[in-house]
Amino acid sequence: MSENINFSAEQKRKLGKEYLLNCNGDYEKKKVGVKLLLEAHAEKDYEATYIVSRLMLDGVLVPRSEMQDNHALQLMQSAANSGFLQARAYLNAYCTARYNQSFNSQTFEEVPEGPYI
Repeated sequence: MSENINFSAEQKRKLGKEYLLNCNGDYEKKKVGVKLLLEAHAEKDYEATYIVSRLMLDGVLVPRSEMQDNHALQLMQSAANSGFLQARAYLNAYCTARYNQSFNSQTFEEVPEGPYI
């Protein structure tokens, strides 16, 4: 579809989102939507980068793995650094959840008189 007409990155993103979100189980429509989003991401559309990274983190594009998650988080960081607010909010929530998961499960002894020197 995108080979015949020269779409801008924004148009590819919008059309890709439309195809992906309204595919109603149509695999080919979903595939075209993802392809358009990947093209928009390659053209530095940071909303598309955010969507692609979410699809990766959710395991929609590829099976989840630690390496894939790290790559997706790098993409998300790129979108956040460009000023895309949804990416910033997602990373904030992601980091808060990771922090809580890591530290809320641990118990720490209280030091009543301050740290030991």
